[in-house]
Amino acid sequence: MVRGYQTAGFDDPDSIPLLHGEKKQKTAGLKADAAGNSGVGAGFVQMLQGNLGPGILTLPYVFTQGGVITTSCMLILVLFLTLYSMGLVLKAKKWVHAQPQWINVEESKRPQSFQSVGRELLGLRGEKVIIVFVAMMQLGICMVFFNFSATELMAVEEYYSRVNATSGELADPTDSSDGLLLGKPELIFAAAPIALALSLGRSPTIIVVSASIATVIMYVTIGTILALVAWHFYRYFPGWPELQLEPLKPSYLPIAFGNLVYTVTTSIGILLPIENSLGPRAKTKYGTIVASAMSTTLVLDLAVGLLANMAFGKQTHESITAEFIEENIGHPEYVIGINVALALSVLLTYPLQFRPACEVVEAALGVAIEEDDDAENGLLLQDGVKQRSWWQTWGYIPVRTALVLFTAALAAGVPQLDLMVALAGSFTACVLALMIPPAMDIAMMRKDNTFPPMRVFLDSVVVIVGILGLIGGTGATLLQLAGVDVDDLL
Repeated sequence: MVRGYQTAGFDDPDSIPLLHGEKKQKTAGLKADAAGNSGVGAGFVQMLQGNLGPGILTLPYVFTQGGVITTSCMLILVLFLTLYSMGLVLKAKKWVHAQPQWINVEESKRPQSFQSVGRELLGLRGEKVIIVFVAMMQLGICMVFFNFSATELMAVEEYYSRVNATSGELADPTDSSDGLLLGKPELIFAAAPIALALSLGRSPTIIVVSASIATVIMYVTIGTILALVAWHFYRYFPGWPELQLEPLKPSYLPIAFGNLVYTVTTSIGILLPIENSLGPRAKTKYGTIVASAMSTTLVLDLAVGLLANMAFGKQTHESITAEFIEENIGHPEYVIGINVALALSVLLTYPLQFRPACEVVEAALGVAIEEDDDAENGLLLQDGVKQRSWWQTWGYIPVRTALVLFTAALAAGVPQLDLMVALAGSFTACVLALMIPPAMDIAMMRKDNTFPPMRVFLDSVVVIVGILGLIGGTGATLLQLAGVDVDDLL
């Protein structure tokens, strides 16, 4: 069907395919039931997969800048706040389904997605806010992907620029002439055509295949990175280098918070779609699945952030793989292969993250998202035959081209990877993960006319932290980008 909102109206948000929670999700190689529903293992892998990405590989640098003790405490805080918010979203869905207008309705026809549950509790305006911020978060993730891929390729380019052409030995690292052929903005715009070519495909198969390949690459490379860090840590145990225990600058703490929110909370957008894909038995254990996946995320994040700082000392590069090249960890060509593989994996994942946002924009602009047999969805009738306008048929090409170039341009305008991640985390993830779920819970309490003090207190704390993260993280990042030294002003 042609799915979408009426132009500028956002009248049928559940019709957006990839924002629509009712679609089945399957994980290849993991056990499913006879109906094709996912099992416990598949749910765990999907939830964990939502938190594994470029954000985890920036953590060593963030831990150095924010201080390993302070950043570790903030990471634990963010994870528990996110778990609490996820619990609120699951509770909200259950509450909505128990209402008289839905209790006798077939399960698949009840509100199943984040935005449709939000509509029942927060009204149409609240639903629009959720949809807009989901779209912005996805575009923010795409910007991070561009920046991250360029950062990985920059590390490779910097390595070869330091190699003496005749002897094959590394040149003096203090040499100020970088000799780089391409800077980060040039690498980002060089990657844009690849991302666009992958994103123009309208078949979900293309997205599934590319994302599956990217997932395998990401798992293998992150596992290899952890092994290299652990090996270096063990090799020099207990002669650890001096750790940066406290923040280098107090003004970096809001930026560190934005990075942590981005790293931990990105899976909240797929929380309900994953539950909807599970079989009846797995759904009864979904709370345990979520808690296990988030606990594993915490362990991995702490392992990468802490072990890298304990193994190598203060991090000077935005990505841990660049530290490997600097410290001559592992065979240089092997480490370079890891960098290139990571850059490739995020580009292959770009269409998956990009599509929900572009579908929102396309639907609002009247572009047909899928084939349709219904004339009521905007198809023109001519002599009884359904006809598409040029814009409905081909409008997705200029729209997606403009959005890809937009994300590339913003990524190029924010050269520091940690600042790009902080901006995406502070501006969008704080709203989606730390502000909207408590707002939904407060709406439930109002409708039930009951206000348990502890529940009100916890919701208020999460909202306040979200507001502080939104204002502080976004503001500190923008000031840093503007070259303003906040510490000098304090």
